[in-house]
Amino acid sequence: HVEFSLSSGLTDYRDTYQVVVIAGMGAHTMIDILTKDLHHAKHAKRMILQPNKHVDTLRKFLSDASFKIEHEILLEEKGKFYEILQVSFSPSKVVYTELDIVFGPILRKERNPSFQKKYKSILEKKVKQMLAISDQREKEKLIHEIQRIKEVL
Repeated sequence: HVEFSLSSGLTDYRDTYQVVVIAGMGAHTMIDILTKDLHHAKHAKRMILQPNKHVDTLRKFLSDASFKIEHEILLEEKGKFYEILQVSFSPSKVVYTELDIVFGPILRKERNPSFQKKYKSILEKKVKQMLAISDQREKEKLIHEIQRIKEVL
């Protein structure tokens, strides 16, 4: 039995729902929805989250709110990458490293072809940016980001 509910946030949530899907919006909007209805989010057996941007911000929120990332996938469609997270509430504190937050605790370990392609492309862009700027502070920031990407590739 499948039941769909299109609602503002999780206001229509029922305990009988097995999966909550929140997709097609930015991480900040997702965080607003989850924060507003955190009690519903914590009772959901499973949530599928697909932020269009700022996935690292979403991962940090999930960690702080004790949600465990059970599975992640990275898909590419028409040159755009989409990260999809399967999460559930954990009664114990969930702690992720900086690399887990930025690259995904599962994605960075699996390093599938889409992951490799995405971060090799980002690496190339960041190297070009770094070579083109003269501001030392910005250059150091880019060098740090480049080193992080190289560490996971």
